[in-house]
Amino acid sequence: STQGVSSAASDVYKRQDQNRVPWEMQLLTNDMSQHVLVSVSSTSIFTPFLIFHQNMHVICLQKMFFGDNPTHKDIGYQQFVKKLIDGANQNGVYIHLPNSQSELKETLRYLQMKL
Repeated sequence: STQGVSSAASDVYKRQDQNRVPWEMQLLTNDMSQHVLVSVSSTSIFTPFLIFHQNMHVICLQKMFFGDNPTHKDIGYQQFVKKLIDGANQNGVYIHLPNSQSELKETLRYLQMKL
């Protein structure tokens, strides 16, 4: 029955939720330097660097998803992003900001060879 399937799915979800390990705890035992973290707009992808000082590659997809958002044209926002990228790159975090799907593919090919 549909109700039985729904109940079983709910039980699986509850078990997964109980066994979930917080992101920060996973970082205590995993070196992220050989991984690429991808996000649309979450700053949690910077956690391995900010808390654990791990070198890493980050792909931020905000330009692909939000396009020519008026915020991106704001000079203050542009300066903030430039400082973030420059500072991160100087400290072992390499931020990639593809503008299109083809740029994302190019970035992934590059990282596949590098890592």
